[in-house]
Amino acid sequence: MSFCNPQLIDGKLTCHKCGNDFPISLDEFAAMNNDTTRITRVCIPPITRAPVEIAAHRAPPLPPPFPRRFANYIWSTTKHLAHGMPRCTQKQIDTRLEICRACPSNQFIMREPDAEIGMCAACGCCASNADEFNNKLARADESCPLAHWGPVVKMQEKRI
Repeated sequence: MSFCNPQLIDGKLTCHKCGNDFPISLDEFAAMNNDTTRITRVCIPPITRAPVEIAAHRAPPLPPPFPRRFANYIWSTTKHLAHGMPRCTQKQIDTRLEICRACPSNQFIMREPDAEIGMCAACGCCASNADEFNNKLARADESCPLAHWGPVVKMQEKRI
């Protein structure tokens, strides 16, 4: 344990080791004949932290709750079936995935840092570069809920 070493710095009594000010006025210090040995306190150096960007403290976005995601999926799949299940090319899927990864609204969640699968926090849909039925990016009639990409072709609903 070490003790503070008070010195007169910028008109205040300050420890030169930890930089903490002493709660004593200069008049009181002068009344003690400027004797720094009469002032003792345990020296607690300030905690040094690496500079961190404010964005790093932002909480990651949360996806919608499961019932909302399930309802979105059922609605999306019903529309997709009604439109005749149009598919995107692999190039279109990759383009959409790149837009999602660099989401201007910061709503894309990677499931694993090195995985190719992510999730949209706005609608909860799975987003990957796979040409699968349940991948929203592979459906030509789908669009981003935040309007960052749209349908590849405009579809008209079939009447049953």
